[in-house]
Amino acid sequence: MALEHLEHKDALDLAADAARQEAAEGAPEGWSEVAATVRGRLRSVLDPAVPILVHDARGRVDHDDEGSRTWVTDRVVRTALRRALQTSPTHAPSAIRLVVDGGRLDRLELDLVAAYGVELRPLADAVRAVVLRELRALLGPDPAFGPAQVAIAFVDVVPGDPRVV
Repeated sequence: MALEHLEHKDALDLAADAARQEAAEGAPEGWSEVAATVRGRLRSVLDPAVPILVHDARGRVDHDDEGSRTWVTDRVVRTALRRALQTSPTHAPSAIRLVVDGGRLDRLELDLVAAYGVELRPLADAVRAVVLRELRALLGPDPAFGPAQVAIAFVDVVPGDPRVV
């Protein structure tokens, strides 16, 4: 490309020309094999998302007469729960497992790390209330899901704030 030619083109035109030239030349040799390997490794690391049905204000999964349904993935639910459970220096979630059956959240199993000196039974009750509030906000009121479906196990007790361990 001649220097005079560069003076008459703006940066956007130059970038577009470079992109066209690269596309015309094709992908580098071996690129398809590298891309396939990367995609395969990503799939082996990431678990597939599990859809969970959302209930309407009356606790039904069908939101209208046509049977429309709304779903939220388990990843969204776990992320929201993890965020809600990390607001206090008394505890931190270690693992959150959602058991989904037929598209409905059937059970939640929560492993917690607690701070040394905290009363565990009242903490479990408070955490269970937070979990139920978050689930109701995300999935609506499921009449079949209540406090008994939230299993809490304390897997460790640490000195200080368990969120920074």
